[in-house]
Amino acid sequence: MLELTDSIHPHTYVDTIDSVKLFTVPNVSTITTKAPLYNTLYITKCPLHRPPLFVIDVGMIPAFGHWVFESAIYIPIYLRLKRIYTDMKLMVGEYKSYKPLFAEYYGVEDNDILYSIPPGSLCTIPSPLSLTSKNVCERHRRLLDRLVIPITIEKYEYTLFPRQTENYPGNNTSISYDPIIEYIDRVGIKYSVYYTSTVSNLSKQISKIKHSRVIIIPDGSAFLVNGLFASNSIIYVVGRLCSEEQSMLYPQIKYILHIIQTRNSVYWFETCSDFIEFLKTGIYVQPIFKIRNRTLESWYKDI
Repeated sequence: MLELTDSIHPHTYVDTIDSVKLFTVPNVSTITTKAPLYNTLYITKCPLHRPPLFVIDVGMIPAFGHWVFESAIYIPIYLRLKRIYTDMKLMVGEYKSYKPLFAEYYGVEDNDILYSIPPGSLCTIPSPLSLTSKNVCERHRRLLDRLVIPITIEKYEYTLFPRQTENYPGNNTSISYDPIIEYIDRVGIKYSVYYTSTVSNLSKQISKIKHSRVIIIPDGSAFLVNGLFASNSIIYVVGRLCSEEQSMLYPQIKYILHIIQTRNSVYWFETCSDFIEFLKTGIYVQPIFKIRNRTLESWYKDI
């Protein structure tokens, strides 16, 4: 087994694009990494010879937000390499419906997307960057900056984004917005409900976000990813509050949260009842956020 770190790279070709170190390894069969640091790639090889493959998923936390902020950030680099190596494919990891949506949104053809490594592939692998690193990583932040370009656009929507159904199995808590919908129906607020689980075109979802003057959304990946595409909006984060606490532990999450809060007005509510009370009275009481003694794994068990 071959082990690659950011500083050790025997039997590999190393290049750098936009400060991202790229390892190119022939005859790859599998690529994995390990918690909690995710800073070493473990590679097995076989004697077969396959065309080039750009691998953006190496087996880190299999959750939507993690995949966007740890894997999708590399898609623009793949597209640059694709112009040079025209037969290069993109390996996005185990199939989830959002993966081809993001790849196609950034311009990857559907027939260039793979969900596993054909044994013997010539693989180019970016040095892994983790949201859960305890250290500030400027390379990661530059990639996050390039993920979304904010634009000024007319706002006219009042939109609820309920939690999707395709969640990380260790963190599949259901959040019902029915009480909110019943209340705003009763008082006559015009709104729409956007179910991201049924999205077939990411551009339409992002357009919905950009046009929404008011966004109601649960915390976690839903807020962090969709919030990054929003600008000049009012965002009400209702239920499963975790991002503020996580940002106290993980500086890369803190940076994403900073981007969203710089571009938008963000308000937090622990429950639907808290949010409905705010709608009734106009009085906002921000929840108290503090670091609790928990491991990363416990986030996905307890929340």
